[in-house]
Amino acid sequence: MRNQINNIFNSIREIQGQFYTIIKGFKERNNKMVVGLVYDIMPVEILAAFDMVSLFLPSFLISDNKTSNSSMRGMQFNKIYDLIVVPHSCPDVDYYRGFNVPLYIFEIPSGFGETFDIKFRAEIEKFLNKIFSVKLKEINNKKLKECTERYNCLRRFVRGISFLRSKNHSIINSSDLFMLFQAAAVLPFDVMEYYLKNLSEQLGGLKVSADESKKIRTLAAGHFLKEPSVLDRIEDAGCLIVEDDMDRGRRFFDFSFNISSPDLCDEIFQAYSFKLFPSFVRPVKERYELFYKMLKKHNIDLVIFLKDDHDNSAGKQVDLLRKKLMRLSVDPITVTYDNAYAAIKEYINKSLHIQQ
Repeated sequence: MRNQINNIFNSIREIQGQFYTIIKGFKERNNKMVVGLVYDIMPVEILAAFDMVSLFLPSFLISDNKTSNSSMRGMQFNKIYDLIVVPHSCPDVDYYRGFNVPLYIFEIPSGFGETFDIKFRAEIEKFLNKIFSVKLKEINNKKLKECTERYNCLRRFVRGISFLRSKNHSIINSSDLFMLFQAAAVLPFDVMEYYLKNLSEQLGGLKVSADESKKIRTLAAGHFLKEPSVLDRIEDAGCLIVEDDMDRGRRFFDFSFNISSPDLCDEIFQAYSFKLFPSFVRPVKERYELFYKMLKKHNIDLVIFLKDDHDNSAGKQVDLLRKKLMRLSVDPITVTYDNAYAAIKEYINKSLHIQQ
């Protein structure tokens, strides 16, 4: 069974490397507009109801990682993306203009809840009018339900795989799991569905490992994961990553919606009004109230902040979050990609010493 699981991951890794050809073929077969999202900032179900397929840009194309993607810049990205959407507060808008794809700068309102909801709807309305000259009220509710159920299915598969992996983490490296998150966000679900279903079935047949309870239930936090192998070093040091606050991580797969709801469109907007957007979009107080405040209830004992020199706003938030987390009896530590293993080992040894 382990060989079968490894084969599935090898296949996913292979098709992810062929993202350009796969998306281009998908676009030609389906004749739909493909929107490239830099961050998880738009209600993809609603866009899908207007025949727009929303796909994340691959991680090696993100501006944070631009030192390693120079060989990709010769690709004709306008063959696979009709539009690229970036948030208004993105620090590298000019970088994305270099893709020679129409760029839409999406304004994300401040706050959350009802006030955010009203302003956010207005921004989506503005987007739809600009791109398609349509109004939100023209949405086809039957199509919205169909598209939403497809996204529900995608998210259930990924969340289920993540949960099963947390019960038997030795069968899948954390870096491979994160690669799966990336592929599920970058590639069309029509392409990924077979692999996700197969992997779910394989993992569902495994017995729960007896060693999992000995590891520290951990949340890994960082704006952008430049080196996924750091997650393996974190777990090798004695942690079990069961949650994350990273771009293209578990948070993208959180939502599920009741497609029988008479006000499905409203339900989607309400959910997005409480969404944990990137650190340069949501201020620390909002991120704490919406997410970090509840970590203890989810049995998270440790938060590991990966130092990010690229995102200054994230660095400032870490300092404030550390203080708030300690009041909740959730330990926060900050590590770098280089010292992660040693720093976590030192933390665990100190913790054991104090307990003794």
